Formats: sequence, C-alpha cells, structure tokens
Amino acid sequence: MQKRFSLKVIVKCIGICIAFCAIILFIKIVFSNVSKENTVYREKRNSEIDRFFEGEHNLEELSIYNEKESHSGYFLLCGSSKSYESNKVLMLWQMNNGEYSISKIPLDKVRLSFKDVKTPSIKFKYYYNSEIHKNDCQFNVDYNVIYVLITCNKKDWSLKEGIKNINSLE
Repeated sequence: MQKRFSLKVIVKCIGICIAFCAIILFIKIVFSNVSKENTVYREKRNSEIDRFFEGEHNLEELSIYNEKESHSGYFLLCGSSKSYESNKVLMLWQMNNGEYSISKIPLDKVRLSFKDVKTPSIKFKYYYNSEIHKNDCQFNVDYNVIYVLITCNKKDWSLKEGIKNINSLE
C-alpha cells in the first residue's frame, strides 16, 4: 500500500525549503559584504589605478552646473523617453603624471574639508580593483571614483559658484 502525501504536508515541506534557502542566502550576503569592506577600496595598492588616483592633486578650476539629460527607448511601435536634471561639478585637476584633466562628477559624490590652505586640492576615494583606461580620464572618474574630497578655505567656497577666484588664491 502506497501512502499519499496530503496537501498540508507538501506545503509545509515547500515552506521549510524556502525558509532554508532564505537563511542560506542571507548568510551569503552578510559574509560577502564583510569581505568586500576589507577589499573593495583601500588607501594604498600597487596597481595602475593607484598610480592614476592616489595622493592629493592640485585643483586649478572648479564650477558647479546643472546638466540636463534625456534618454529614450523604443520597441516596435512603443516608445518612451525620460529627461532629468542633475547638478555636476566640473573640475580641472593635475594628475600624478603632471598633466591636467577636465573631469565632471555628480555633486552628491563631492565631500568638502575646510582647512587653511594656500591652494585647493582634491583626493579621490576609489575602487582599487576596477578597470582603468589610459586614454579616457572621464571613464576612470565615472566608473572608479566613490567620492572626491575637496580641501579648500571655507571663505572661498560657494555652493552656487564652487570655489570663487581659484587663481587669486595663490
């Protein structure tokens, strides 16, 4: 004689399996984040990305502006478009090889440190194990930088203008 499982028993078994999978997934997520905290970004690493971003860089120009972007997508006869505005910081900074780069970064990735300094500087917090492009500085900033720390005098900073009269500070 063969026993048949009732619907209640089957539902309980499925529930136990789902709960077990959820616990395993939770443990995996928790432990993967712990290991990433120690390895995703560090101050010093010996790599090409470190040679690009490490240290403090002279900040020559900085301005804040509003950028309008629009995206659209179409499939067969249906389509949609979306436009939005975001505040960006445009900066001219000296790279480690002595060349200057013009880069833009979202305003929400900018942090400020007010100190009594002669010339403003920037320092990058970045992912050390990401991809680097030698000929595309903006790509490196877009995909590798977590945030930028700008150090300047408090009297020289304005949220509307950025750093006022940066050339007169020297």
